[in-house]
Amino acid sequence: SVHYNSCRDRCCPMCQEFPKEKWVDARREDILDAPYFHVVFTVPEELNPIIYSNQKFLYAALYHAASDTLSELAADSKYLGTDIGYICILHTWGSTMKFHPHIHAIVLSGGLDVKNHWKDNGKEF
Repeated sequence: SVHYNSCRDRCCPMCQEFPKEKWVDARREDILDAPYFHVVFTVPEELNPIIYSNQKFLYAALYHAASDTLSELAADSKYLGTDIGYICILHTWGSTMKFHPHIHAIVLSGGLDVKNHWKDNGKEF
């Protein structure tokens, strides 16, 4: 079919298919050929009013808590003993569209040990 005017909506499959595919291909060049895991960090909902009133400070604290936890656990030889790679993304609303701050992390399955050698646990997180 012919489309003369683009709606430019980021969710539109007609308008955004090519830019999305181009973006996905570019990201493939940025990642290692290894398994990744999805981890979510959240807080008790009773803290939501406090977080909402202090967003800048407490979002930063949530990022640091997630990052420090991932780094500390991965560095411990009991778990992996490496320096891992990960990406953290802040979401402030849940699927029900209520305020629900949480961090999604995409975590590489392995990392570099103290001798700069790759180490992983395969597909086991």
